[in-house]
Amino acid sequence: MILLDAGLWGMAGAAAVEVMDLYGAIKTNKVFPWHLEDEPALGVYLFCIVLRLALGTFAGVVCATTGPLGVAGAVAAGVAAPKLLEELDRYAPRVNIASVRAPQALPVATDANNSRSPSREPADLLEATPSDGGVTDED
Repeated sequence: MILLDAGLWGMAGAAAVEVMDLYGAIKTNKVFPWHLEDEPALGVYLFCIVLRLALGTFAGVVCATTGPLGVAGAVAAGVAAPKLLEELDRYAPRVNIASVRAPQALPVATDANNSRSPSREPADLLEATPSDGGVTDED
């Protein structure tokens, strides 16, 4: 299979996923998703679809370059690429921009020679209790 064919079949697989997602959203809400208040606008929605189709195309081409790949393999690679992104998005931590703070320096104790030394010795960290934030064998 030439790379162009593999890319087109990969795109077809990704398009099938997009059509199923759009159908599910329309069936659930009775309107297109971009008409809902908490959903992205049509332009953003189309941009994301183009990116997912490109990802499916890329996955089909990559699978074809690594070895013999039939039509079913290219379609499967195209289907898997957007679904993999969807699964990764479920486990990505959500960050609120307002809650992000600049990193702060750790407190450093000084000894009699005014040289910098850690505030706790490594042996102290091993003997820490849960009340002071250390790790014990029971954790």
